[in-house]
Order: sequence, then C-alpha cells, then structure tokens
Amino acid sequence: FGAVLHTYGLLDEFSEHARRVWERFREAGVRTIVTPDPVAALFFRKHYPEFVDGWDIDAVTWVELVAERVASEGVRLGPVSRWAMRVTYHDPCVQSRIMGMVEQPRFLISEIPGVELVEPPRRGVNTGCSGDGGLELVQPEIARRLARARGEELKNTGAELALTSCPACLLTLRSSGVEMFFGDLIDMVHDALLSAKRGEPREVRWAGARRPLRLTKPKGLSVEGLTSTLAEFASRCVRCGFCNPTCSTAQVLDGLESRSARGRVTLIRATVEGRDLRPGEVLDRLYTCVLCGACELACPAGLPVPDMIIYGRALAIKLGLVEREELGVGGGGRR
Repeated sequence: FGAVLHTYGLLDEFSEHARRVWERFREAGVRTIVTPDPVAALFFRKHYPEFVDGWDIDAVTWVELVAERVASEGVRLGPVSRWAMRVTYHDPCVQSRIMGMVEQPRFLISEIPGVELVEPPRRGVNTGCSGDGGLELVQPEIARRLARARGEELKNTGAELALTSCPACLLTLRSSGVEMFFGDLIDMVHDALLSAKRGEPREVRWAGARRPLRLTKPKGLSVEGLTSTLAEFASRCVRCGFCNPTCSTAQVLDGLESRSARGRVTLIRATVEGRDLRPGEVLDRLYTCVLCGACELACPAGLPVPDMIIYGRALAIKLGLVEREELGVGGGGRR
C-alpha cells in the first residue's frame, strides 16, 4: 500500500501509487477495507485521503471489527489450551497512540477463559516503540536497540508470551534477540472463536473508537509547496522541549538533543530557511525518527510532528540533501 514510499519521503511516487490503488479499488467496487495491519488502516484512513482527491473508502482493523462483533453479537470466546495462560500485550504505536485503540485488544484478551494479562510499565498511548517505523533500512542499529529494549521490558513482566496486533511490531520483536515467545493476537482470538458460544449481546463503548484522524495535506509536492507547509508548522514551535522526553530514539541514544523531536524540528526550520547543513546531517537526524507519534501527543502547540518529519524528508530529497541510494528502498519495500 506504499508505506515505504511515504515513510522515506518519496511523496511523488507515493501519490501516484495511491492513485493507482484507488482506481483498482473503485473498479472492484470496494467500500470498506478490513486489514490485520494498523499501519495499513492508518494509511487508508489518513494518508490516502491526504494524497488522493475524492478518496471515500473506509478501513478498519481486525481488532476493532472483531471486538465490536464479539460484544454486539454476544459471542463467548472459548478456551485456548495450546496458548500460554499468562500473557502481556504490546500496544503498536500507530494503533494505540494515533488511532486510539487501546481497550479493544484488552477486551478480547479478557474474554478468553483462563488467560491472565500482565501489563508492561509502558502501555496504551504511552507504549514503548518496538523499532519499526522505517528504521530498519537506514538506521538498523537504532532499530535493533529499540526492539531489544522493548522486548526486555515485555519479558520482565513475567509473562510466558507477548502478544501484539501489528505484523511489523511482531517481526521486530521476534528479531530482537530477546528470549521470549512473541505471538500475534489474531491467532489466539482465532482459536478462541473455534470453540465460542452464543451469549447475550453487550453494549460496550471504547474511548477513541473510529475517531477521525487529522489530515495535514501539504500545499504541494514541489519545493515551494513543501517549504511553505513546513515553514508554517515550524513557526508554531515554541521550543519548549516537552516532546524530547517522549522521543523513542532519543531514549536509546542517551537523550541526544540532535536526535530528539525538538532537534528534528530545528533541523526542518534550518532547511526551509536555506541554511547550510553538513553532509549526512539530514540522514543522521530526520531519518532516525521512528514516527511513533509520542512527540505529537506531548506538543502543547499541537504540531503534527510525524507528518513534518515526512515532509521534511521529501524536501531534503528534492533539495539533494539526501540521495535516494542512501535510503535503500529502490521504490519497493516490505509494505
């Protein structure tokens, strides 16, 4: 669905890719997309509308869909004897922080007889990042540090199994080197549905369910359009630093200011103002962001920092501050 193109700032290519996807969906009569990947749902609900005029297709994750159906149709999930009974849950950044889905996966886990949930210290909107977000291609060492730190945190809960509901998070956690079993919540719920029974329907309301996502469409994909968009955002930054303690990559880099959220916004401001930057500075700073969204929640000015990072990357590419070969994407990628 083009996440790699968008993540690395190849916005012209992403825009064209998204338009072709929309045309295919329209030809097939698609009205709603159900996906196991919260990042895919985010793209179809936020980034596609930002880049495709007339986009009118809804997208839901399996977590929100199944949780709603289990409650509204009175489904009583059955036991899952082949699974560990003491589990912990890793909230994907996109699913919890950006899309507001925190309670739904916990509801599903709580409905399975005999399964005990033990929470990690960082959970919900304050979840710890597992190191995806595009780092694996350009900053693999930072990605590994994040994955290992999160994996150890989950292991220290004493759970026998760590569950998540994001394919990318599952991949990074399984590659972290932490000796723990990591699994996909969808598999456990599938097994529980095989022995489910019908009960009484329940009305359950979840905070943040299907909430609208903020769109931040740039004023254009030219140098001028991106510069104008970023200059407007950067002018609102009060440099308070509230975002810095929340920055996932800064935490594993000992709080390095240049690799913090505020440091990246400062670099974006320098870029739009035309200041000289040292070789590799954009790659070292903008491309160490994991796009976890924690900084956006902490920002008193309400800046859409992850979107600013993406547009900053796109501008840097157009200005020749980053070579496409340095990104290692070649127009493709896992997503």
